Amino acid sequence: MKKKLLLISCSSSSISVVITVAINLVIANRYLTADNKTRALFGIVETGFLYKYYFVILALTGLISSLFIFNTGRAAKIATLFSLLSILLIFTGVWRWFV
Repeated sequence: MKKKLLLISCSSSSISVVITVAINLVIANRYLTADNKTRALFGIVETGFLYKYYFVILALTGLISSLFIFNTGRAAKIATLFSLLSILLIFTGVWRWFV
């Protein structure tokens, strides 16, 4: 049971991180190709990418499953940190780092 929860946690967090980074790369590319007026009002353009917040469901699934096995070893604690990282990536403007 512990191995299944660890696998669920790691896989859902990994999928969430990969998809979130891909979305942020698209946002950064759109920013770099925009003209100055669009860059000034880029928050409006960024609202077209609100679907990235749906992937918090995957990250929360990973977090909850890793919290069930948190005290079982080092791998479970790393999975918990990875789940928290995936949630952080969703809610921060990581695309600004790519510019």
